[in-house]
Amino acid sequence: MALLLLPATLWADTAKKKIKSVEITIDAPTPGMDLENAEKLALKAVNTAYGDLFKSGVITMRDISWDGEFGENEEGYPTLKAGYPYIATIEIVIDPDGDYQTEWVKIDGSDMLSTENFKATVNGIPARVLRSAPYFPTMQVKFTIPGGKGGPLEKDDHLPTTTC
Repeated sequence: MALLLLPATLWADTAKKKIKSVEITIDAPTPGMDLENAEKLALKAVNTAYGDLFKSGVITMRDISWDGEFGENEEGYPTLKAGYPYIATIEIVIDPDGDYQTEWVKIDGSDMLSTENFKATVNGIPARVLRSAPYFPTMQVKFTIPGGKGGPLEKDDHLPTTTC
């Protein structure tokens, strides 16, 4: 009988459950919200084929950033404008010491996620998964802030969109 010796980390990763998609729920951005608060929107749920892995502490929010045309409040801080579209870039973290991992592939010699092997929605809106590390899925989603006349988003108009 032949004994196959594999590095412990490789063997451990093959035993983990594979996450192929996430349905993320965050607090919705609102008109007039300042950028600082928009970057602190609370993660409410991250549903997967294995249930809500946010609730169980397996998945957390690492970062959220916003791109678009901002207004300004009385203190001079940037604010989200009613009726305007914004691109949110969201990065989540999957606990690398837990029982889960993503369904990653080799891209240019590195283990990566992309739209071909990982799917995501944010508040029901399909998100574009960016090339990212297997335990740090990063995605972009386009939100239109409710109310007002709004205006065009000059960057990356091909993202799926909806009103929050």
